[in-house]
Amino acid sequence: MSIVLLGAGGFQGKAALYDLSQSSGMPDIIAADIHPKVVEMYIKEWSTPNQIRIASVDADDEHNLSALLDQAEFIINLLPSKYAFAVADLAVARKVNLVDSGYLVDPGTLSEPTTKAILEELNERAKKAGVTILRECGMDPGIDLLMCGEAVRELDEVQELISYGSGFPEAETSNNPLRYKISWTFEGVLKAYKRAGRYMKNGKIIEFSDTEMFSPSHTFTVNLPPFGDLEAYPNGDALAYADELGIREKVDSIGRFVLRWPGHLSF
Repeated sequence: MSIVLLGAGGFQGKAALYDLSQSSGMPDIIAADIHPKVVEMYIKEWSTPNQIRIASVDADDEHNLSALLDQAEFIINLLPSKYAFAVADLAVARKVNLVDSGYLVDPGTLSEPTTKAILEELNERAKKAGVTILRECGMDPGIDLLMCGEAVRELDEVQELISYGSGFPEAETSNNPLRYKISWTFEGVLKAYKRAGRYMKNGKIIEFSDTEMFSPSHTFTVNLPPFGDLEAYPNGDALAYADELGIREKVDSIGRFVLRWPGHLSF
């Protein structure tokens, strides 16, 4: 199997490349990045039982990206989110399966109905091409949504669904004013911190703008042993997932929130 890993030189890309290299049954890995020398320096630090080919890719150059994907039987996309839909579109055109850790359409850039229509159209084309696309396959979004889906399937009725995502560092290493360490794209962090959304509380839909997500009216404290008090703020449009989970008509409260060490939100 030939796997093309896009964005192999990034924080998540390096981790994915290491895991792939240590897996059995994967003889051909193409590690692609706009800075191939970064990838080359990284893989020199450890030995690998599998073959890794390093490739240069410029995701702004459709011809360059397309030529690289022609070599793939499977694509893992860890490029910045702005390239996600273009990669998915090319994957369907070339009948190549794809896993993407993020959103194919950036949340907040388009209305919910428009985003849904775009993804449904892509889904239909993927089905006709016999292609599988796994989107939002990270920790958040990804693992959290799988856990929510599993919980909903096991219950007869869901009246409230509240999820918390995190990924913050240990307290003793949170030694900066932000009390956080960036382990993914800095651009992605900034965009995630200026994002409108919705949640529902006791049957009331609450909307917030991209400048209101850290306001006291939308944030609160959660006590989580053994960590103690943590700060929570809303994470995008929770109601969109109520529709996907099939609980929109019965749920009274639904929210997706992020947890951070105290002091993060005031910063």
